[in-house]
Amino acid sequence: MCLVSYRTVSDDDLIAISENCFYLEQLDILGNSDISKKSAEMVLMECKHLKFFDVSFCSDLDDEWYRGAKQRYPHVDLKKSAQHVQPRD
Repeated sequence: MCLVSYRTVSDDDLIAISENCFYLEQLDILGNSDISKKSAEMVLMECKHLKFFDVSFCSDLDDEWYRGAKQRYPHVDLKKSAQHVQPRD
């Protein structure tokens, strides 16, 4: 199963996914600012078949969380892009 371009996901949705979608292989929640580290971590822990998880532009998932998750779940292609703000002159 793959869920892509899922832009209105909430923490409750991610928890439900982690509790029910054990065979999920791909999840794309790019651009969602309403999810926590806890719910994203639950998906990574419980969805044992997950191969790809795009959390780009998810503002609550900071670089420290991302680096740790990459180490804890090396079997998942975890993608995180962030908007870079140019400094003003």
